[in-house]
Amino acid sequence: MNLNNVRVAPKLWATILGLLVVMMLSNLWVRSNTEQALEQARTDVQQIERKIALAQHMRGAAMTGLELGIAQFATNENRLQIELEKRFEQRRVAATEALQAMEAALHDEADRAQFARVLQARDAVQTRRAETEQNLDLDDYNARANFAFGDYAAMGVKYSQAFDEFVQYQIDQLDVVTQRAEARRQRSVMVGWGVAGLLLLVAVVMARWLVVNITRPLQQAV
Repeated sequence: MNLNNVRVAPKLWATILGLLVVMMLSNLWVRSNTEQALEQARTDVQQIERKIALAQHMRGAAMTGLELGIAQFATNENRLQIELEKRFEQRRVAATEALQAMEAALHDEADRAQFARVLQARDAVQTRRAETEQNLDLDDYNARANFAFGDYAAMGVKYSQAFDEFVQYQIDQLDVVTQRAEARRQRSVMVGWGVAGLLLLVAVVMARWLVVNITRPLQQAV
């Protein structure tokens, strides 16, 4: 079918409707892509916040247990040592449960590698305590106190620093997620503007084509 044989009004309506449909589809795509980016960012942020919360919970249990351990080594009171040992065991169980929850929340290799430093510090503290209980003369108060406020406390500081580094890594990941979502949103907007510009160009071409089809018969008639 020759388009030149089609009446001008149907041509005009077809052009307008075609442009409107394309524009509507373009807007829908931009909106859908932006919503997907925001939803993905929201999910990522929730996961990171959960890992931060779990790390802080585990740190609290671990540091409380460490302080109880220091107090246990630094006292001569037998009844107090028994009570501190019981509370230390409770904190150790709580820290282990928090550790299991954290390991279940880690789905990324980079997260696992970062958290491995926390585990290394934890193992170092536990190993040092076990070796000391076997080799140290527990009847020597000065030796126990020196260990508690010296090596044991210093290893506890390193343990806490490992948690700080893990939490800071997660905070940095929040910035990465935010920047990634913003970059995707901007790309969608740019594509939307590009499509709008293309539609404008097509509209100009179609308008020129319609004008030619309108004026040419008139010129021929004259």
